[in-house]
Amino acid sequence: MQMAAINASLILSLAVPAELMEADAMRLEFGQNDDWIVDPKDLSTRFGVSASYLKHLKTLGEVHASIEPADETLPKVTRVKVRMLNRVWRGTFDEVGDLIHEELY
Repeated sequence: MQMAAINASLILSLAVPAELMEADAMRLEFGQNDDWIVDPKDLSTRFGVSASYLKHLKTLGEVHASIEPADETLPKVTRVKVRMLNRVWRGTFDEVGDLIHEELY
């Protein structure tokens, strides 16, 4: 049974938590309201744009995120999809929040 994707709030953090700064890899971290907290530099490099441009597009409503919950075929992973204008980045994170696969289309 395929579960529907959940629209997610994307928080482009201004201050990066220390645990995120320790590793170069993007991680799946959630805030108090189950918002995905990501360093804008991590996400913007995936799209090939500056962090300030990504933030600008977010304020214009041109950046959207969804979280696809685990399913029966891969029960311990979470997929995150971020759409920016006409491009989509999709990351797959393991059960501890490490990025294990990503694609841009």
